[in-house]
Amino acid sequence: MYSNVEALVFGRKRSIGGIIPDVVISEEHTDELQVTEYPVDAGANVADHAFKKPSLIHATFAWSDSSTALNSVINNAMKGDFFKGITTTRDVYQALLKMQSERQIFSLSTGKRKYEHVLIESLRVTTSDKTENALVVDVVFREIILATALEVELKRKPKNPKRASGRKATGSRSATPAGGRK
Repeated sequence: MYSNVEALVFGRKRSIGGIIPDVVISEEHTDELQVTEYPVDAGANVADHAFKKPSLIHATFAWSDSSTALNSVINNAMKGDFFKGITTTRDVYQALLKMQSERQIFSLSTGKRKYEHVLIESLRVTTSDKTENALVVDVVFREIILATALEVELKRKPKNPKRASGRKATGSRSATPAGGRK
């Protein structure tokens, strides 16, 4: 999707759906299990099952207009669309907002691991006098666990409905009290 020269030259591995950050300020990975609990008549709750919750990744990335300007010069020199239109920090921010608003599932590569399916859950950008010409983004990614479903073909009506029925004429029946008849 998106790329930059630094990633190609220096072999940086981090990528947000193909967008390579200039600086990684922090990355925090959260992996949890959910243990199910059910109450019993007397005593403590019974825990009999656990499942993995989707991972959450909190990260702070930064881009500088000075590096995107260099990328723009290289892009123009190569006479191509090498950076897919991302030449400023505003372009990076707009691309991230678009990924979030379109609910694009993409891969995320961090310094510790790669997630094949994530969404941008939240973006937070703060601009101050020190970051006017930079983009510093606090972002929360949520792993998407994809499931596959089997397709089952249902049988048509049985040829002989009387044979397929589980009902039989067994006469009349009545309820009896617990413990037998008295």
